[in-house]
Amino acid sequence: MMTSLVKLHLGNNMIEKIEGLSFLANLKELDLSFNNIEIIENLEVLVKLEVLTLFENRISKLENMETLVNLMIFSIGNNQIEDRNDVIYLRQFSHLYSLNMAGNPCVCNGNRDFRVYICAFLPKLTYYEYRIISAEERAIAEGSYKDILQQLEETEEKKRQTREDAEARTMELARHTEAFVENLDGDQLFSAMFTNDTDSKALFTMGDVATDVYNKFHDEAMNVIRQLFKVGLEQHEIRQEEIRQYYQCVDAAKEMNTVSCQQYTENFLERKAEIFLKIRNILKSIQDLLDMEESAAQVEYVARVQILSDQFNKECQTAWYELMAQELTLYEQLEEVNGSFQQNMTNLVSAFIKAAQSFFVQIRNLEASYSEELSEVAHAYLTNLNAGTVLAVPELKQIMLNKESLNSAITQSHDTHIQTIDSREDELVTRIRKWVESYCDQIAT
Repeated sequence: MMTSLVKLHLGNNMIEKIEGLSFLANLKELDLSFNNIEIIENLEVLVKLEVLTLFENRISKLENMETLVNLMIFSIGNNQIEDRNDVIYLRQFSHLYSLNMAGNPCVCNGNRDFRVYICAFLPKLTYYEYRIISAEERAIAEGSYKDILQQLEETEEKKRQTREDAEARTMELARHTEAFVENLDGDQLFSAMFTNDTDSKALFTMGDVATDVYNKFHDEAMNVIRQLFKVGLEQHEIRQEEIRQYYQCVDAAKEMNTVSCQQYTENFLERKAEIFLKIRNILKSIQDLLDMEESAAQVEYVARVQILSDQFNKECQTAWYELMAQELTLYEQLEEVNGSFQQNMTNLVSAFIKAAQSFFVQIRNLEASYSEELSEVAHAYLTNLNAGTVLAVPELKQIMLNKESLNSAITQSHDTHIQTIDSREDELVTRIRKWVESYCDQIAT
């Protein structure tokens, strides 16, 4: 697979379908001109593409190009595009500066002002049909389509704002999820308690007293949930700061080790150069003595070379021990930092779990109080119902048969709420424990 390919020319190959490009993520130029392609498709992976040539094909619509965010040059002349409004699709490509659509029905079918249309609706385009667009030409074009342009820009602005809002919400949800408090920034947890609780919904028809009990529970529970959410985000930031400090310590230790090893290596190379220079000088002297046949002096010089050789071997051995010692020192430092980090992170997670569990206990206690108060209201309502002072509404017919049916409904409602609270607590605790275990294992390896 030629995954590093940046240019691909496949013109005049009778190609009917764009396919098989999923491994060419680095492609910058693609030429598929003079083929039989009918649909623009399967270009999703080509995010680096800058030049796309589809000249002389059978394409009738501009589509499926959203990922081509770096597109600069686009040639789609001599195809079958009939609707000139397809040009609007190209407004999303902020880097597009050269376009050719000549030979398409939308250009040929009496649309003499097509170039004007292009100039007006593609304000960042520099060349159309390889001819530069002048400032005067663009100004005239924009004036011709002033009202339509204004409406289009307003629509695009609304879409842009909607898209940015959605992206912001997605990023915010991701942050909340990393903090393990997603969907605790609103009344999602509280609403979840009542989603499948038909009995409570029926009991609310008893009147304002029941509604007041519900509203009180809502306000008090939401106050606790908001505190849980706030603490969750605060603890998340503390954990992130711990992670940042950990990597700062690791990077500092590695940098210090690198500098120390480099300095020692440089000193070693200097000593090596000195020894080798001495050896070369001695060898030269020995050669001179050989020429003079001074055998006694030769022996002395050979002994000196041996001394220098031994010295160099000792330097090499010392360097090996020194570098290994520094490597061992780094390893021990990282082990200490890792151990400290794992302990700190485990303590932080344990502290958050303890705090979160205390909030869930408060929510459960509030729910218990709510159930008791609702039970009192319901039993009073049943008494009045039996006395004939109130009329039974259809929603309460099955619940208000007798005290047993009423108690059963209230108990079932209570159990549903507690199950929802317990489930959310278990999810939070389980996920954060798995996260810290996995993160610490990752650090250790």
